[in-house]
Amino acid sequence: MKKLMITLLVMFLVFPMFGNKQAAANVFNDVPANHVFSKEISFLLTKGVISSSGPFGVNEHVNRVEVAVMISRALGLNGDKVTTPFKDVPKSSEFSGYINSAVQSGIIQGYSDGTFRPNEAVTRGQMAIFIARAFKLSMESPLEFKDVNPKTASYSAIKKIVKANITTGYSDKSFRPNDPLTRGQISAFIARAMQKYPDIGIGTYVIPGINFTMSPSQVEKVETAKLLNKVVDGNKTSLIYEVEKFKYNAHLTYSFIDGKLTSMVYDLDPGKKYNLSWNEMMYLHAIIHGRAEKELGTADIVQPIKGTSVVTYWNKGTYSVLLSVKKDKTHTAVQLIYRDVVPF
Repeated sequence: MKKLMITLLVMFLVFPMFGNKQAAANVFNDVPANHVFSKEISFLLTKGVISSSGPFGVNEHVNRVEVAVMISRALGLNGDKVTTPFKDVPKSSEFSGYINSAVQSGIIQGYSDGTFRPNEAVTRGQMAIFIARAFKLSMESPLEFKDVNPKTASYSAIKKIVKANITTGYSDKSFRPNDPLTRGQISAFIARAMQKYPDIGIGTYVIPGINFTMSPSQVEKVETAKLLNKVVDGNKTSLIYEVEKFKYNAHLTYSFIDGKLTSMVYDLDPGKKYNLSWNEMMYLHAIIHGRAEKELGTADIVQPIKGTSVVTYWNKGTYSVLLSVKKDKTHTAVQLIYRDVVPF
């Protein structure tokens, strides 16, 4: 019964409901609007790192599996069930994929006896180590805490998360590294790290809930639009959904190679067979371009090739976007293409 309750608590805490924009105070009856971590918990709700199911348990202690799952979710790591190297984390575990991804990414380690000990409590010092590794922190604060000895394993990591303004410690100049970590605290640390380093992990979502680290099954769990077709051809998979984009009916195609998302393509008005003149192409492009800039910001390049195509290009740092109005002999195609490479 104890293991069942722990499993249910983990599921309530970490399984996401993407697109949830509600404030924590409106979702969790144990997180009032004036709670010290209310804003951070609300932020994780909007990002899909935590779920709005059940009470949050803001003051309850967290264990290793909860931390592994939350950090993996924050970084957009693969959560599909897998065989792990740990004898106490079977493939059948709901959390095997998240644990394996966190371990493979060097964020959290198992024990020398071949166990992961998923239900073991996490301390504040251990949390500092996990956060510093996950967000690749390197610079250290000169601040010293009276209860953190330079010889302790978490000494450097604590100084790193302080330098990153993820925490300041306590007003009595202590960090309390051996205190058990609470759900409220881990939420605050992860949320602040995500906000401070938006180019790492979930901050790089291309469209709500979707990033380029995801597998077909992860996208299927998140995408709420109508699935029109799923095509598997060797190591390539395509998922085609019926959506709306920029006030146009569209087909959205997710393309995967070796289980990894590589592109997302919106075909606008796919049922219409446009055969536009050059002036009509320019006019249509201008309309969509204006709507796209509200979402993507000012474009990096606008390039017309008279008679054949007009394109807009955005370099988003970790991915790129191309708006294309392109004509062949019989048809004008209108596409918005997201790719995980820069540049096109």
